[in-house]
Amino acid sequence: MSHARLTAAVFLYLAILLAFLAAIPGSYAQENQVEPDNQVKKLYVLDAGNNREKPQVLVVDLSNGKVIRTYRAGYQPDMALSPDGKQLYVASSYANAADVLESFLDIYDTVSGALIGHIVNPEALQHKIPVYGTTMAMSPSGKNIYMEKYHWTEGAPGPSGCYTGVFDTQSRRFLVNISVSNCGHVVLPANEDQTFYVVSTEHPTIDVFAVTRLSEGGINTSHQYVPIELPAPLTEVSEVKKPINATTPCEVGVRSVGTPSASNRKFGPVFLRPQEKSVGFVLEDGSRLAVDLSTTATTLMGKESGLGKWSGVQPIFESSSSAVYFGTAKGTNSYVERYDQIVRIDPATMATTGTMTTSLPFFQISRSRDDSTLFAVNPERATITVIDA
Repeated sequence: MSHARLTAAVFLYLAILLAFLAAIPGSYAQENQVEPDNQVKKLYVLDAGNNREKPQVLVVDLSNGKVIRTYRAGYQPDMALSPDGKQLYVASSYANAADVLESFLDIYDTVSGALIGHIVNPEALQHKIPVYGTTMAMSPSGKNIYMEKYHWTEGAPGPSGCYTGVFDTQSRRFLVNISVSNCGHVVLPANEDQTFYVVSTEHPTIDVFAVTRLSEGGINTSHQYVPIELPAPLTEVSEVKKPINATTPCEVGVRSVGTPSASNRKFGPVFLRPQEKSVGFVLEDGSRLAVDLSTTATTLMGKESGLGKWSGVQPIFESSSSAVYFGTAKGTNSYVERYDQIVRIDPATMATTGTMTTSLPFFQISRSRDDSTLFAVNPERATITVIDA
């Protein structure tokens, strides 16, 4: 892998940096001297702006590192880009006349740069730290966005739990809310629009949900529970089933577990394996697991130690190709600069096929839509390392 460092002169300290690449026509940002006919590879970078100070989305021309457009965002922003690169979805909060934060989902047309939707986004997730990962997952077709949200109870000092809101990008409305028993989970969208997977990192489980739109306008939700058998003894996991109601959050139920898994059994990368028949896991001790979504069987796919450590689970959305990439730390790094090595594995065999130490540590890694380029983002130094995959 070859790599180069991209530092745009206008980048100040970025409280959060998430990067998405879209190879789409140049935007009509005449004020930034970008010609409409230019075929520009554009990198979308989310800048939380040090709390409420000027959060924005930066659009960077990868050929020269210059910012060619900015999109306005509110407090604690998050974003998702449609697969064709034509629409940008920005979730954030704005203060109303009473100085109370209200959450919205803004939709931008990336060709004109115009705001084409401003939708109320209730119970949006709030972060306690300035640097955080995304909690929005776009389906491969672009028809659904899955957003992690909080349950809020009036009068309570804080949230009582988490759920995933399913947003329909065509009707521009939330279809249904899917609740889970804890906030320690990640969402993996399936290629099939109706299906997505909620992987619990606190209790080793996978919940498979299918959201079906009915002809009369209603919504039907089905659920399958898949346990994960870690290669370390855990007490029996039991499930309390509750009826599914499409008008209220779909409750999975409370699961009781015994002693939590040991620290070296923590989840790292989580992804869908080829043909989406199983979910792949890499544990911190190097164990590779495959969980069959039909039979619920967990298979140990080998163990490779010495790859380093990671900070929490890493949901990997771009796992349909022949390689999966994730970050590890060989040294002791800070939270913001938490990784210094990129690992590549084959999702079919779960074997490591390459490693690379980056010139700068990074917080998060992203991949271009054509699988050709990796982006390692360092918010502390406001830099992006661009890597030929």
